[in-house]
Amino acid sequence: MRLLSLLLLGACCGTLVAAGAPASTEKKAPPPRKKRALPQWEFVPRAEFEANFAEFARRLRKQGPERVAPEMKVEKEERFPGYIRRLVSYRVGGNERVTGWLLIPDDLKPGEKRPLMLTLHGTNVYGKDAAIGFYDAYPAGDAKEQAARANRAFALDLVRRGFICFAPDRAGYGERSPAGVKRGIPAMNAYMKEFQEQYPQWDYHHGKVVQDLQQALDFLEELPEVDAEHIGTIGHSLGGRDSMEIAAFDPRIKAVVMSCGGNLSYQPKLWQDSAAQRAFATQGKLNSQGVSTNFFLQAIAPRAFLGILALNDYLSDYPSNLIDAARPLRSYYDTLLGGEKKLPESDRLQILLHSAGHDAPLEVRQAAYGWLERQLQLQR
Repeated sequence: MRLLSLLLLGACCGTLVAAGAPASTEKKAPPPRKKRALPQWEFVPRAEFEANFAEFARRLRKQGPERVAPEMKVEKEERFPGYIRRLVSYRVGGNERVTGWLLIPDDLKPGEKRPLMLTLHGTNVYGKDAAIGFYDAYPAGDAKEQAARANRAFALDLVRRGFICFAPDRAGYGERSPAGVKRGIPAMNAYMKEFQEQYPQWDYHHGKVVQDLQQALDFLEELPEVDAEHIGTIGHSLGGRDSMEIAAFDPRIKAVVMSCGGNLSYQPKLWQDSAAQRAFATQGKLNSQGVSTNFFLQAIAPRAFLGILALNDYLSDYPSNLIDAARPLRSYYDTLLGGEKKLPESDRLQILLHSAGHDAPLEVRQAAYGWLERQLQLQR
């Protein structure tokens, strides 16, 4: 009853005011909002960082054989509604050849070039087949598994949007799994053990895996259909981590989407303190992925980067300062792009948070694909 009385009192007061003197109908302009000054950070000069990153990369990747001529071959070609699918093989060193799926839209005009996407698979038993949704020999057990598979078929999604896509087997996965070993992580471990025996001075993940992808780019950028100035990469989980690293180590990548590919343990000193950055580059621990991500993100900037993070990702315990890192990272892009207004115009840096767990559901993928179309200037 008290609430009702107060409401009536307010109504009566309003009536009395209206009867005493007509209220002005002129709307007053709201007072201007004060523009909040954005924090500013002083970063290690870019030339100095690049020298430090070169030393960090040398320690991380170690020393392996030089790249070889890929000698790409088309092993098989099939036509599907909207695209052509080719199984290709290419040389990565010694007698080893890698197979990958090359998907090309079937609406290309003579002489037309399209952006290229590396679509990198995560930890699974299917290897490259997961990126194109090819499971003919492995029917899904239920609707949930079917949905999860659809959420990993980046190449199939992107070729239908007009991109040229390439999905290779990672070392130890798919057709590169050692014989007699269960596919997936056991096969990767068996491959890695044999690899380290043959190349004790070369790192498997950062050296071998990345160089295999660089070998792929060596022949892909020469294909007549490929726009070599607009190459991107996308991956989920392990594929997301690989996407970030190939972008950090190879400037031919102009846009990268990393979905649930690990975390960032943000270390301000590695961005702002010359001595600390140099010390980490020359002496820091190399097995700390979260800390190393500081260097990878700096190396990618100011090229386009979209980080997709799940707040309830069971594989990542995100540090409490992850969100705090977004502002200085934005400022770093501003610095390299030449001004605060450049980053919003370019849309180059995006962080997308969702709560769908360790997955890449449709709405998340659609946001990523639209961003890639803008960054790589896809035109159809």
